[in-house]
Amino acid sequence: MGQGGSAGARQADYRQRSLIGEADAIFQLTKNIDVGAKYGVKIGEVTSCRTCNDWFGSNIHLAVGRLDWHVVKNWDALLEGRVMYQGNVGNSGQHAIRYGALAAVYRHMGDNLKVGGGYNFGSFDDDLTNVSFDKHGLFLNAVAKF
Repeated sequence: MGQGGSAGARQADYRQRSLIGEADAIFQLTKNIDVGAKYGVKIGEVTSCRTCNDWFGSNIHLAVGRLDWHVVKNWDALLEGRVMYQGNVGNSGQHAIRYGALAAVYRHMGDNLKVGGGYNFGSFDDDLTNVSFDKHGLFLNAVAKF
């Protein structure tokens, strides 16, 4: 059983060690449309409890396809399709494939900032450092570029 922290946060009931890598690219197809792709991988091991030494593989692959549309002067729309492949679910050797989608709208605030929000239709996001399957729902986001 996990411990509660000072803010009531629950400590994980397992240990893990992993290596994470990601690559993404965006290509401007037309003046108003960009397409992109992202690939991420998490190669690691986990135990069944905090004091156990029964390490077993826990690998995750993430693929994302993306479409950005510059709708009008300061507004952009974004659509993403996502696939996550998880090998060795638990210590059973089973595999899991999850699918997701995301839609968002952004407003440019000058040349270096855009803010927006959207909805994640899947149960996961693209953060491989914290893989949990409770990520669906509304979100707000800010993107800065320099």
